[in-house]
Amino acid sequence: MRNNRQIDRCFQDFRLKLGFKEATRLLHIADCQAAEEEQLELFTDVDLGPRQGPVDDSADDEQTDRQEHREHAAHSAIVLAALRTATTPLVRRRLHGKEALVVVVDVPSADWVQPVEEYFNAIRSENWKTFARDGSNRGRDKATVGNDEVANRIAAGRRVVGIAANPSVVLPSALIAAADITIKIGPPSGAMVRLALKRCLPGRVPGHIDDRVVAGLDFNDLVAAMRPNSTPAQAVERMRTVSDRRNEPRGAEKFPLLETAVEYGEAQKWCLALAHDLEEYRQGRLEWGRISTSVIWHSTPGCGKSILAGSLSQALRIPILRISIADYFTGESHLGIVLQEQRSAFQKARNLAAVHGFCLMFIDEIDALPSRASLAADSRASHFYIPIVNDALLLVEQARKDFVILCAATNRRDALDAALLRPGRFDKVIEIGPPNLPGTINVMRFHLEEDLREDDITEVARQAEGRSAAELMDVVRSARQRARNAQRPLIIDDLKAAIHGENIVSPALLRRISVHEAAHAVTTVVLGIGELRYVTLQSKASSGGHARAHSSDDDLMTIEGIEKRVISILSAGVAEQIVLGSKSIGSGGTDTSDDGIATSMIAVLHASTSLTGEFFHRCSSDEALATARADPRLRRLVEQHLRRLEKRAKDLVERHRECIDAVARALAESRHLTGDEVVAVMQATARLKIVSTEGS
Repeated sequence: MRNNRQIDRCFQDFRLKLGFKEATRLLHIADCQAAEEEQLELFTDVDLGPRQGPVDDSADDEQTDRQEHREHAAHSAIVLAALRTATTPLVRRRLHGKEALVVVVDVPSADWVQPVEEYFNAIRSENWKTFARDGSNRGRDKATVGNDEVANRIAAGRRVVGIAANPSVVLPSALIAAADITIKIGPPSGAMVRLALKRCLPGRVPGHIDDRVVAGLDFNDLVAAMRPNSTPAQAVERMRTVSDRRNEPRGAEKFPLLETAVEYGEAQKWCLALAHDLEEYRQGRLEWGRISTSVIWHSTPGCGKSILAGSLSQALRIPILRISIADYFTGESHLGIVLQEQRSAFQKARNLAAVHGFCLMFIDEIDALPSRASLAADSRASHFYIPIVNDALLLVEQARKDFVILCAATNRRDALDAALLRPGRFDKVIEIGPPNLPGTINVMRFHLEEDLREDDITEVARQAEGRSAAELMDVVRSARQRARNAQRPLIIDDLKAAIHGENIVSPALLRRISVHEAAHAVTTVVLGIGELRYVTLQSKASSGGHARAHSSDDDLMTIEGIEKRVISILSAGVAEQIVLGSKSIGSGGTDTSDDGIATSMIAVLHASTSLTGEFFHRCSSDEALATARADPRLRRLVEQHLRRLEKRAKDLVERHRECIDAVARALAESRHLTGDEVVAVMQATARLKIVSTEGS
């Protein structure tokens, strides 16, 4: 009686001397004897036939034959090892028998479907009828299709096997209901890979392969690692490399520490709470169902949502799987293919969680799943997208049960389907804004790495406050470029130059931008609109600059408070007219410009609130601007209201023209003024005016 090691050696010899098909036939005779004694083997009399792809008639020499045989060996060895690992001796005896059986094989992903189907089809003596579905055929791959054929095959006493990654969704429901045996092939494990390596590669197989070495690998990853003329040790090392790249695609050491990532505000607090709760769960002190494990982060572009996901993965000590919903719709956007890609992504996350205990799945551009409310009921888009959104809702809901932590990101919160935000799917929706001063310092320190460690960057960070994380990264990159061009180490002045620019605008444009931003700053102080934090000029002429004030949350907004803010917004264009003699287009152009924001705020007053005396609620605040554009009467009300506020802005600017001019000159010189510095300039200007009046 031969043992497994002897059988493997025989197969290596037979394969090279007799060819693959004859070798498998002879191996079957010896292997069945070993299986009879050990009850360990399943199927070995297998000829998978030629692989798909172009055939080179000239490539028929012995070396090519050997390589093809080894490729066949890798495919069949992996399937054999997976089936053997997933079944018990009793199940294997039944599969070896002659009874009419109905079997369902639940595979880890769609990539496994065809190889497992080929394997069953190659077992001619067993007379299996296969139903293999990978989800790519929209008309066929669903539970309602094929039930009559399944029933006829079963009634005729055939042995029937269904193969799929989502059996209950894509296989005929009659097959699922009639199944005598369900074989669930889990994600690749170290033990399974050891069995496959014994079959297809010569040499000593490692005594133990950790499951984490192969975590996240799919069928084709394993085949690619088991290359011809490789040793088992080389194949394992390739698997380890691919797994590391999949689980830590950008390297954990490149992410900021979660504990110090204050720039993320409420999002950081949620992550820290999750890290604490997960550790409590690991210690057995907290139930899994009590932990908030899903969140959607929304922000303007460049606020570091993807980086935060990496920091969270690093803090939780679990692998991260990154996907982008938008990628589903590139290339051939067939509904079946999109569903297959979507299900495959979540299956990979489940596989990683099965090996590591947990997995963090970062879903970027989740707004690419459209809101069903925005789709016309009978439109072609509705028929395409609604099944995808419905499928995503089920997958998201299942993720918690599979110990998959979900973090999704979007720049368009208003585009999300409302059902995604239901408790049990995504627990929280958190806005990530530009970092405050401590956050700005932290982001710049992270990108500076060891540069300027001994320097205090608080002042330069204050000048950069209000920029997104991506813009701060660009500031550091530009500063380094400036230092390299000067062939010296990085200095603070390089950061300042990167923030404010060096002679990038003409004196006239610099003067106009300074007056514009100074008007915002001075009127903010005069009207008492919160606490002025700073006013700054940007390094790009298209950006101009901005002033930032901190508003109190002690009370809700009133019509007086809204009108004061609109007056301050409109004052910038008015100041250009009064101080410089003309108003530029810098106040308009987009919905986020001064004119756009002011118009939107007043439109909300008239269309969405009763603060102006009209109680009829026309629309939500998000729709107020569009409603005003479409309603002539509402548009006239908004225009008249803005005209009244513009007149008040003119009166305000006229009274404080000297202060605006003085702040503008100081701002043009320093490019950045704190709130206290603005107040100091205003006070000095007022005293000078009093002295001048008294002297005259």
